Amino acid sequence: VLLEAHRAWRLIPSCEGAVPVEWTHRGTPLAEGAAAVLLSRKTGIAKVCFGEGCTHFSKTDASAMLDQTLADVTQGSPPDLVVSAACKTWSGVEISRALAKSFPGFSDSALKPNIAMGECLGAGALLQVVLALEESQRTGAQHALVASLGWNQQAAAAMIERTSP
Repeated sequence: VLLEAHRAWRLIPSCEGAVPVEWTHRGTPLAEGAAAVLLSRKTGIAKVCFGEGCTHFSKTDASAMLDQTLADVTQGSPPDLVVSAACKTWSGVEISRALAKSFPGFSDSALKPNIAMGECLGAGALLQVVLALEESQRTGAQHALVASLGWNQQAAAAMIERTSP
């Protein structure tokens, strides 16, 4: 349904039959998805700090909003691990730029699950939080950052701090 809606809204190329070669490396694959995260005031395995998020109305606004959101949630402390929605679209380029600006010298080694799993829009942000927690437990990373710049004109971020091994 999501794929057909994006074709109808002319957000992705439409074609009959095989996908032309020039389209195979553009954009991001679309996918359906759902996620759930259990939050509690009790002690758990991690503490999550969400920024307020910001609304942007242009790509220029998006740049400033993402910079502000990252500054708010990280308070200048570089994360050990980054999970982002960065994909083969303008938002992916913008997330990489914002991370490089916020954390000079930090390599663009972010986990980018949307490239492999596809973009499932709103559910993707929650799936990235789940992946960040799983990966921080697997690698021992203490602070994991999830950075998101949505097609729904939102810039958001979350910092996940492990509280138990």
